[in-house]
Amino acid sequence: YPEAPKGMTPSYSGDEKFYINRLETGKTARKTLTLDLEDSLSPGLHNVTLNAVYEDRSGNSYSETLGIPLRIEGRPDLETSHEKLRMKAGDTVDLPLEIENTGEQDAESVSARIISERAQPFSLEDRSGYIGEIESGDTGETILRISAERSAEQRSHRIQVQLRANGDSEEGDRSVYTFTETKEIEINGRRQSPLIY
Repeated sequence: YPEAPKGMTPSYSGDEKFYINRLETGKTARKTLTLDLEDSLSPGLHNVTLNAVYEDRSGNSYSETLGIPLRIEGRPDLETSHEKLRMKAGDTVDLPLEIENTGEQDAESVSARIISERAQPFSLEDRSGYIGEIESGDTGETILRISAERSAEQRSHRIQVQLRANGDSEEGDRSVYTFTETKEIEINGRRQSPLIY
């Protein structure tokens, strides 16, 4: 009967209890225990307890507590600064993105990508930018150019920024992480037409 610490739950009903049948002296049995880990679970060494109940050939019952050490590795966690971008309808401006790694692990091959819906009044000259590695606690920057249509409604608009990173290869992390954040763009005023009549 596995007992997982706080922040871990068995993935399937079969992981709450499993049966091993007969186990001869000197023999081993292998079982797979699948656990769901909460995002808030702190990295480090955790212990999963197994309450084993068994009998000998004479029918005598025994119980024993076994411990399984489980190391939870850190992961990168990326977020952007929440500064609002202000521009005029018809303008083309640089959208600076400052990306901070607040996770416990370095982030490799970091890139940022703007996701704009078709109905939004923007066109993207630079849809994505490459940052590279951002160590834990550090920041990286990239600049993407964005244009607002002259007919854009004067109000605050929201666009999605998707951050993508690989885990720290030196730690053996081959995972790919994605983070999606919302950036606010306020359109205030309209750019004057350069046409001369």
